Amino acid sequence: MTFTFQDRPDRIDRAADVHILIKVRVELRIHKTFDNAELPKHLMGELAKTSPGIAYLRSKKAMEYFVENIERGESPLRVRASLWALGQLGSSNLGMELIKQYGVIDILIRMSYSHTYISLRGSCRYILNMLCASAEGRKEIVRQGWLTNRNSNIGWICVPAVSTKFFKIDKTEDNYWAANGQYWN
Repeated sequence: MTFTFQDRPDRIDRAADVHILIKVRVELRIHKTFDNAELPKHLMGELAKTSPGIAYLRSKKAMEYFVENIERGESPLRVRASLWALGQLGSSNLGMELIKQYGVIDILIRMSYSHTYISLRGSCRYILNMLCASAEGRKEIVRQGWLTNRNSNIGWICVPAVSTKFFKIDKTEDNYWAANGQYWN
């Protein structure tokens, strides 16, 4: 079965949201059933691997949509979904060009240091690790003052060169756990 977005441009938004929900459900079921099962591919990651896919994402203004969701921050779930989409996009060399064009690494690093939701800080950190999958992603992250290294178990990882900045939690600001909305204090 082939699904096309050409008939209705708004379908990419719904398809991305549905894809995320399906992936979470499948991950939970697979985790309960199998230890090392392969998960379904992410739509944005697959599109970012080809030039026609990149052209399609540009024509649908997908990057603008994801970056806007992150910067507005209306819903932690929508922010996290957009972060994952951007991580999938940037894990290929072609997709990394879009990531660089929209300054996504700057946004991710800023959010990883200071976002109100502590769990979204961790998500940003995880997405930065995803971006390390491409050589260009590693170069950009190193330019931002982070360190990258290949781990034999999980692939490329990155950490801030100044870790105290990443772990700093300002007690004067309201910091929340995304899951339950309790204060960090």
